[in-house]
Amino acid sequence: MNGAATAFDLEYYWCSVLLTADTASRLVGVSSPVHDYQPATLRAAGLLHNLGLLWLVDRLPAEADRALTLIRNEQAETLRQAFDDVLGFNHVVASEHLGTSWNLPRALVAAMAHAPEADYRDAYREIVLTVGLAARLASAALNDADCPAQDLRQSGLGISDESLAGIFARTSAQLSRTQEIARVLI
Repeated sequence: MNGAATAFDLEYYWCSVLLTADTASRLVGVSSPVHDYQPATLRAAGLLHNLGLLWLVDRLPAEADRALTLIRNEQAETLRQAFDDVLGFNHVVASEHLGTSWNLPRALVAAMAHAPEADYRDAYREIVLTVGLAARLASAALNDADCPAQDLRQSGLGISDESLAGIFARTSAQLSRTQEIARVLI
């Protein structure tokens, strides 16, 4: 990548993608409804969920750096807001555009476009909620936080607190290895 964002930022976001993919594939096994998706599909959705962010960092490095600086300086509450302020669109919109342009399966595009929405109810609900919950767990692990409190995604997928805590522990445990992998990718 040729972006202006710091190596730490890129490592963080690559770790987020990798942890989200692994965590999403694990969540399938503890969801109470019969899941329509295989772990490999959830892994792919997790890998792709932040593709727009990585694309923006690569293709619009100065603008991405400004957006990431807004987050670091607490001038924007969310990454979506930061990119909206700088570009007039955000990384989620970019992800959806890339997925649609590349003619990816609609389920993957839905996960790319709607994973941040905890109350998502439309088609592809299971994959969207699973990837969104996985991204939330990955973020908590990356930020050395506790397992997140139950939210609409967890209850919508019928995942018990105990199962979620176990998956979060596995996600946290793989953090250092994932950081090593991310360093190779940058």
